[in-house]
Amino acid sequence: MNEFQSYREAYEIVNNFISFYNNKRLHSSLGYRTPNEFYRLYSGEQLTNIEVRGIILVRVKELASFYPK
Repeated sequence: MNEFQSYREAYEIVNNFISFYNNKRLHSSLGYRTPNEFYRLYSGEQLTNIEVRGIILVRVKELASFYPK
């Protein structure tokens, strides 16, 4: 188990992870977008869960077209 040497070290590591998770890591459930990218794209719209899933499905199909079968 990792132990932090100080509060500052723990804060920096957790803060870096949160930044990575929200700004760099692609999420399949968001159509292979980052959470911040997804939020910026759809924050002004009132979308239902079904509409969000449809958007994601279209994006997944677009990405799949780049890979050979």
